[in-house]
Amino acid sequence: MEEKKLDTNSIIGFALIFGIMIYMFWQNQPTPEEIEAQEKAKQEQIEAEQKAKADKQTLVTTPEDFTVGKGADSLQMVQLKNKLGAFAYAAANAADEETTIETDVFQLKFKNKGGFLSEVKLKQFVDYDSVPIYIIKDQNAAFNINFGTTDSRILNTQDLYFTPSVSKNGDNTIVSMKLKVSESKFLEYRYELKPDDYMIDFSIKSQGLNDVINSSQSINLDWNLKVTVMLKVFLMKIDIPIYIMSMMAEMQIILVLGTLKKR
Repeated sequence: MEEKKLDTNSIIGFALIFGIMIYMFWQNQPTPEEIEAQEKAKQEQIEAEQKAKADKQTLVTTPEDFTVGKGADSLQMVQLKNKLGAFAYAAANAADEETTIETDVFQLKFKNKGGFLSEVKLKQFVDYDSVPIYIIKDQNAAFNINFGTTDSRILNTQDLYFTPSVSKNGDNTIVSMKLKVSESKFLEYRYELKPDDYMIDFSIKSQGLNDVINSSQSINLDWNLKVTVMLKVFLMKIDIPIYIMSMMAEMQIILVLGTLKKR
């Protein structure tokens, strides 16, 4: 039987085919930039999937979730519990009312919804038309704390109803606004007003909320204030209004130079 042998041409052919395959493999492998782009796209896809999963699990509440009247019945309480979790306790007797406090220099109104100042009037001053001067009025101020809960909700204090109480600390007036999850667990805004002082002491504290507020998520505080202050200047004996606009962090202040006079 004749023994089969590979001739020189066959060997050269196999070598060429093998060389072409190696060259094609080398040519088609991705560049470092392409590898980096692929890794980035893969990571972005993973993050997008994780975010979509988290968004599906997290309940974001809106102001409409809190519009209930006093004395909610058992069915309403179940609905509130489903929407607000532990903070359904505060919404059960929600009332969109205001608490009015007066000192020697201020007349102030505190709104139950949001727990913040809704109106601040200067008692001892008027503008050049003898019109009362308001530092806060007509929703020119907003104060909000945004936080997550342990039952995967995102809440905003500006949408929740606080319970007001007023007390005395010597001559000072204490206004306490509490956002309650029970009588012993709450978030409190505390305002202390001195009789003849334009400074208001404000503090925030919580009690017993370790199992309610998710400490692993960021807590965001947002304060916006737009104030118009009336003053008077004279330039070359002509009463000329001057307009100055200043932006400072979250506070926008517009100074309009006109007349400010004491009562």
